[in-house]
Amino acid sequence: DVDDYDALDDNGIRDQNGTAIAALAAYRATVSVVATSALTGVASASARRIDVTVTGPQNVRVTLSAYRTAW
Repeated sequence: DVDDYDALDDNGIRDQNGTAIAALAAYRATVSVVATSALTGVASASARRIDVTVTGPQNVRVTLSAYRTAW
């Protein structure tokens, strides 16, 4: 369930098995998952906006956002 990733905070990036990736130890990834009514015709109970923010060693932040529906 995508909601399981809400509030994920990885200080030092890890792979899908939870193993730290040494070359990415200076990076941090956070995830926010929120219900949204931004999609026309899709109830907010069935839609989520997912924001993934990665912060690098010089405190540079990049955020990617996506939408997911229950359909």
